[in-house]
Amino acid sequence: MRITLKYISCERTGSELTEEPYILMNDSGGAERVWGPHHMRDGETLGLNEVFDLGPSEYVDIHLRESDTPHLGRGRADDAIGSLHITGSHRRGSFAEPLPLTPDLVGHRVRTYRIFYDVTNDAHDQLDRYCLKLDSLICNWTSAEIEEEICINVNGQRAWGPDNFKKGRVHFLNDQSITVTGPVWIQLWELDPVGRNDNYGTFVFDVYDDFPFGAELQYPFMYYAGGPGSSANSYSYVLFYRVFNREHLYGRRCGDGL
Repeated sequence: MRITLKYISCERTGSELTEEPYILMNDSGGAERVWGPHHMRDGETLGLNEVFDLGPSEYVDIHLRESDTPHLGRGRADDAIGSLHITGSHRRGSFAEPLPLTPDLVGHRVRTYRIFYDVTNDAHDQLDRYCLKLDSLICNWTSAEIEEEICINVNGQRAWGPDNFKKGRVHFLNDQSITVTGPVWIQLWELDPVGRNDNYGTFVFDVYDDFPFGAELQYPFMYYAGGPGSSANSYSYVLFYRVFNREHLYGRRCGDGL
């Protein structure tokens, strides 16, 4: 099987505003690869671009750690965030695994990263691909007195934004079409240049044979910083989107005047 590590996304850091994660990749043959360390904040994604070709009895272990040593080195004080064990008998498909697999409270915050990867039979095998079109984003309500800087991530990558929003504003996302494999992860983020970025919600859906291809669908993102039902620090956005398969593209490429 071919294992393609695509991206790592930071969903929540621990007690620090910025962390310096790195990844140790150890295969069953004894070889080690290292990615990072790199500075990351909430809502940020970086590419991995690592490929492993595994036989049925082979494996690769993915260890995510956070550097706490000077000059972004590797040391005994580094935090072990989580690990993945991927074997050559892994089922085919696209995956988005959280690390740690069992969340651990660090300074009353759940530190979470996510590894996006594909598993195919070999270098020539390709997963089914679909075209996700983001049509519009509406801000129904925000308690913020000033504009918010909003962006959308799809499968860990920035798909749109950032752009400014306030109550009642609509953004038409006419040119935002992204080629995806299922399942699809969509996240709405509010960016803060000084403080922490806020995740306003995560929406996950899979694409199946009788999916309503071409139909306009919607998903509400609601965020209550003061707790559900609180009028303080509350936000409500609605995303309108469509999904096309190869038949509904009518020979066009993803993004060609859909």
